[in-house]
Amino acid sequence: MSFTTDCWTSPSTKSFMSITAHYINKEWELKNILLDFIEISDQHTGQNLKNTFVLGLENFEIENKV
Repeated sequence: MSFTTDCWTSPSTKSFMSITAHYINKEWELKNILLDFIEISDQHTGQNLKNTFVLGLENFEIENKV
């Protein structure tokens, strides 16, 4: 499983991160799933982006599996 993230700020100045998971199923088909869409409450520093990403993994209880 691999992940991609994307961050942006809305016109109303709210910041968000999307987390997408990518994997290959038993039939060897590439699958993509939007895992989470999280509001970022602080600046886009590396530490805050990491914390937001980990929060998304924790929401699905997979932080210790990846």
